[in-house]
Amino acid sequence: MVPSTPRASPSTPSGSRCFPPTARTSRPTSSSPPWPPGSRKATRRYVVPAVTFEQVAEHIRATVPVRVAELTPETTIRDLALDSMLLVEMVVDLQEEFDVMLSQAELSRINTLGELVEALRSQ
Repeated sequence: MVPSTPRASPSTPSGSRCFPPTARTSRPTSSSPPWPPGSRKATRRYVVPAVTFEQVAEHIRATVPVRVAELTPETTIRDLALDSMLLVEMVVDLQEEFDVMLSQAELSRINTLGELVEALRSQ
């Protein structure tokens, strides 16, 4: 036989409930944004400034010991003479500085600083 009233939550020997009653909250049923379409908030976009070679070169000079007198877009990553840890540190710093994420496949195709700048721009 099915009871006509719902069962109460279990209680302790002292008579208090084991589980406190939960507050029922309403959840939004639609996935629409909280602002109306066409409003200023809905149409505003964040534009990331273009990454320049000068910015990347300056960041590289400031973060890693560069042995090359002048950095150009044709300077190869190998010319920087960085060990593997410094190379990883340089890439991580650049990704954080310019708020991008380069995949391992993208990084393996980069040979020059110019290609690095293009990869950072394309993100």
